[in-house]
Amino acid sequence: MDPSEIGRAMNALRKHHGGGGSKRRVPHDPEARYCLCVDCRKARGHYPAHLIEKPARKRKKKAKSA
Repeated sequence: MDPSEIGRAMNALRKHHGGGGSKRRVPHDPEARYCLCVDCRKARGHYPAHLIEKPARKRKKKAKSA
């Protein structure tokens, strides 16, 4: 195995890819031409879909028959 194949194999085993970036909250800046607050990014469609609040999924418990 050459080193590039080893790297590909290790990446395939990782649970997620990427650094994730910073999770900082930027306040809204009305003076800025290109505001980076969460609400402005959502309005532009630049906010990642997996970070938008989703309703919690609840599973129903099944009754076990004895």
